Amino acid sequence: MSEMIYDIGEMLDSLGLTTSAIRWKQILDDPELGNFTAQQLFREVITPQYVEAMNKQYETNLKFSRLMEKSARIENLKTGNGRKYNDETVQQILTFHFIDTGLNIGIYGKTGAGKSYFTSALCNEACRLNYRCQFRDYCDMMDELLRLSRDDMTKYIKKLKYYARLRILFIDDFCISRYSEDGIKILYHLLKSRADLRNPRCSIPSMNPANGASGSAMTRGVSGSSTESGGVSLLDSPLRLSSCEVVAYDRLVCTVTLGSAQTRGLSL
Repeated sequence: MSEMIYDIGEMLDSLGLTTSAIRWKQILDDPELGNFTAQQLFREVITPQYVEAMNKQYETNLKFSRLMEKSARIENLKTGNGRKYNDETVQQILTFHFIDTGLNIGIYGKTGAGKSYFTSALCNEACRLNYRCQFRDYCDMMDELLRLSRDDMTKYIKKLKYYARLRILFIDDFCISRYSEDGIKILYHLLKSRADLRNPRCSIPSMNPANGASGSAMTRGVSGSSTESGGVSLLDSPLRLSSCEVVAYDRLVCTVTLGSAQTRGLSL
């Protein structure tokens, strides 16, 4: 019997479950071993290996995301340090239920309102939850797609599909620069291709309304073109974040306004 017990550690090690094997050997020396149920014993052995795997996956996801502000944390998205949130509504967003319905979120606010930090914290948490996502600067992404569309159509289509298949696409400083009609078409095709996929995809842009006369028109145009009536539909239950406002549009745009900036004349 003793041999069989120690064989388990060797088998775990042979399967590459080294952390579980180490924990198994530790448990064998635990005087409380006889008090473990089978379920408790299994959990004790497998949990350290699982945590280690999830931490490695998180680091891989974080590297893939290209997120710059890796220190941004959702724990800081609460009232304090000069910022005021409706904490209950923030917690609703942090459930990431919008991903299941393919609802996009737009984060609006004046310079210094905390848009980039808010978006970065969401991206960091999405990586922890094992979502395949990327954090891109709007101008860098658009310049890349425009260049490829002119120089190499095959690579352009491949890159467009690459962005379309990301589960979440975070776009910082959305519409901070004005682009030609070609650029507008590329942006529309990108968002449309993401919305058309069978599994829901979410895009989360952040922008300053001061830069965004074209941005407002863009989000209106994209969401309008994606509905049968050509109009904009509000969800039944829009959210409010105190000084931050959330307006939800038919599957394509949900906006969060940070700070004192107003959101296109819409009220909740």
